[in-house]
Amino acid sequence: MLQSEELIVSSRCLRHIAATAAALLVGFWAALWTTAIAASEPLEPVAALADFALPPGYRIELVAAEPEIVDPVAMAFDPQGRLWVVEMRDYPLLAAGAPPSSRIRILEDKNRDGRFESASTFADGLLFPTGLQLWGSGAFVTLAGEIAYFPDDDHDSRADRHETWYRGFATHNEQLRANHPTLAADGLIYVAGGLRGGTIENVRRPADAPISINGRDFAFNPRTGEFRAVSGNGQFGLAIDDYGRRFTCSNRNPLIEVMIEQRYQDLNPALILPAVVQDAAAAGADSRIFARSRALTTSAQHAGQFTAACGVDIYRGDGLPTSAYGNAFICEPTANVVHREIVTPCGSVMRASSAEQDAEFLTAADEWFRPVNLADGPDGALYVVDMYRAVIEHPEWMTPELRGRPDLLKGIDRGRIYRILADGASATSPDREVTIEADPEKLTGLLSHPNSWRRETAARLLLELGGAAVVAPLQRAAASADTTSARWLAFSTLDALSGLKPDAISTMLRDGAPEIRALGLRLAEPHLATSAALATEALELAVDPDPRVRYQTALTSMVLPSLQTVAALREIALKGAGDDWTCRAVALASREQAGALLSELLAPDVRVEFTPALARELMAAVVAQDQGQQLPVVLSSFDRVDRQTSRALLLAAQDALQQRGMSLVSVLEALYTSAPTAHCAIQNLFDESLARICDGSIAESARIAEAPLLQLDARPAVGERLLELLAADASTPIQASAIAALRSQTAPELADALLAHVPSQLPTVRRATVELLSSRREWTAKLLHAVATEQIAASDVDPARRLQLMQSPDPVVRTEAERLFGSEFKDREEVVGRYQPALQLSGDAERGHAVYLGNCASCHRIGDEGTAIGPDIGDASMKTSAQLLTDILDPNRAVDANFVNYVALTVDGVSHQGLIKSETENGLVLLGADGKSVAILREDLQSLASGNSLMPVGLERQIDPQQMADLLAFLKTWRHAAELRGNRTDDHANAASLP
Repeated sequence: MLQSEELIVSSRCLRHIAATAAALLVGFWAALWTTAIAASEPLEPVAALADFALPPGYRIELVAAEPEIVDPVAMAFDPQGRLWVVEMRDYPLLAAGAPPSSRIRILEDKNRDGRFESASTFADGLLFPTGLQLWGSGAFVTLAGEIAYFPDDDHDSRADRHETWYRGFATHNEQLRANHPTLAADGLIYVAGGLRGGTIENVRRPADAPISINGRDFAFNPRTGEFRAVSGNGQFGLAIDDYGRRFTCSNRNPLIEVMIEQRYQDLNPALILPAVVQDAAAAGADSRIFARSRALTTSAQHAGQFTAACGVDIYRGDGLPTSAYGNAFICEPTANVVHREIVTPCGSVMRASSAEQDAEFLTAADEWFRPVNLADGPDGALYVVDMYRAVIEHPEWMTPELRGRPDLLKGIDRGRIYRILADGASATSPDREVTIEADPEKLTGLLSHPNSWRRETAARLLLELGGAAVVAPLQRAAASADTTSARWLAFSTLDALSGLKPDAISTMLRDGAPEIRALGLRLAEPHLATSAALATEALELAVDPDPRVRYQTALTSMVLPSLQTVAALREIALKGAGDDWTCRAVALASREQAGALLSELLAPDVRVEFTPALARELMAAVVAQDQGQQLPVVLSSFDRVDRQTSRALLLAAQDALQQRGMSLVSVLEALYTSAPTAHCAIQNLFDESLARICDGSIAESARIAEAPLLQLDARPAVGERLLELLAADASTPIQASAIAALRSQTAPELADALLAHVPSQLPTVRRATVELLSSRREWTAKLLHAVATEQIAASDVDPARRLQLMQSPDPVVRTEAERLFGSEFKDREEVVGRYQPALQLSGDAERGHAVYLGNCASCHRIGDEGTAIGPDIGDASMKTSAQLLTDILDPNRAVDANFVNYVALTVDGVSHQGLIKSETENGLVLLGADGKSVAILREDLQSLASGNSLMPVGLERQIDPQQMADLLAFLKTWRHAAELRGNRTDDHANAASLP
């Protein structure tokens, strides 16, 4: 919904504009504006209903429409069956000085015909509301910058007051704000953070310290006011399944499962996890959408993919065919569809696959259909919230010219809600009537209802009631309810009301249902420190036959002393070495015993497959403890480890150390005296790698694969052998790999030898040389001297490297780099003007392809080439050449917030820069322009500055105007490269002519 990264222009609203008007607009936006073809006006509700297409066995009905509702973005049913609707009437921009106009409406179907024809306003004058959760007499509402409670004490269906509970949520973008408050069975209301985070204050309890939710979601207890940051970072959508698994979504990620909660990360703050969520469904370029409408997107590469996934729902009603139960439904307003995924367990995670083959669950040819949210109803139906707009887009991504476009507000007087049912089912049959009484016995009986809305509404009312009258029937339901989901919900609600006893938890750990055993582990955590018997029972589940139970056992073990849990973690690792998230949970839980655990797994009598995940995660855990002090003990056992395992673990150790600004080389050198046999075994491994990279008789790919391992070998003789490859008739990839393998060498004369080869090196090898020389201070001085004396050209130092040198923490390096390269960063306007002639030159796409590979592919991906660190540039064909030229030469003119470059300075004076790849309470991970990550603990972070694009300026030092013309030609025609080659009659025929 409100989070589309794409410009969506409806064919139902635009008129054809003459091509001469394109000059008045800019870039792609102009191109899309001028090429939109006029089509029909918006459809009336009855006609829109007839336009929908569903799979056989389903039907769709109109529930509500304008004028009763307009601009709906969220909905909920109360226990009387009334429909509460959040209307975001301020969308997409609130005019300067205009008062907020959004509101919450309550709709009723008084004549019981299935259509909600009666509407009243519960609250109005709201600013950008994004969701609501019913509670007590009223509702919690997520608004711009805050979460507020609106009570209705006199029960007149009108809010009595506006109580701000929490504030500080980011408001930078109208469509990237906190949303979807959702009550979970644990008694907390979870809120999707909206991607932009914030520092949250508890307004009602000012003594509580503010908390940051940057990179995370939010949760609070409506009964106590307690609040916390929680794992996940939902954009616009949040759903919870029958067993408490939490899912979110974002533009390109339709179904994200939250795997590791923040409370577990807090128990091992030394280890920064690379991710705590996983894509359950295909995401980004791997996703597929099959629209009946044009589904226009800014990026041609995104056509037919998710670009605005939102409003995710895990359907658990009884009004659709039974095969739909547990399916994930996701809105995609860009393509005017509702997509469906079949979700199934797979090891420790949930995996999803598209339910329809080359089709969608719900589609419309009507491009005004904007499904933005979904909900399960009291009748078991799946409800679809349709904002019904001509244009739905981030205002932040619109140019000033387009913010005033005439169709931007088309649809502000419209909005629809639909229900989807199985053929033959009725929303108005007597058994679908809704009146839920606040009686503990009746409410507890509803926990077994086949429709999750009734189960969870009953659980909410039980939480609101509380007290002994609620606990007793809940205890009976937990012990004897006829479904696992009912017992799970009863146990969870009991615990939320502090009514669950340790003996009941012990029974849960022995339950026949794995979902109950996993829940028992979570609920046991507060009791394990004081109950040795319960702790023993919990750790015994390390050998449980269910992978999700073993996974939870690893996480739950963290509340116990690490020395007590090593044996259990060893068993979990043995059974789950092939499960990536189990390996991560084991590593996180190992804490101070990470080295001991890894040593145990390397014992001769232990048979475990060291998968890449197990090696990577455990080595990261070992390095995290005391800055790798446990590492030598682990490496001392390498005399009895096979080559494949040794290689995997050494590379994992180096990667973990590099992320902390350290190196494995010194650790290996220390082994010479502490563990000579293991040291000898590792040296033999290096010798074999050196022989293989120098052996011209084996496959080139196999030779290149040895370079990472040789980066750990600091022996001068190794450096000499590798330098011989530069003088030999070796291929470019082999030479570049040999240079990369020299990283651990320290000899000052090595820099002179490398610089001597620069004049004869091809660009790829030359870049590898410059990168290596920039990695060590004494070599960097020689590199800068070579530039100053014109031994090598300044243009041989790529823009990213120049920026790195100019931001060096070493004042000598920084001063000299600024002297050599600083002038090119000062006047971008002059540079752009100087390159205007490139727009008049005839560009050759094939030559431009080489320019792209040499200068852009390290950060940008096009098709199957390059690395996707920076923004997608595959849509360049849809931009004007003038706009592309400006984007390339002045990348800081308009910086996408997702690609802001951050410069982090650690307390020991080391500087790192890159995109924030992930952020948790414990620290952050930066992804540099070279594709390498570095993890920084918050306690080690002295400062963090941002502002510029990750893309450095200065590309003009690398390419001249003709090469720029060639690059522009490639960017605009790369999709048709094969066709162009096929039509060529000579070397330059049909070269792309740029507008």
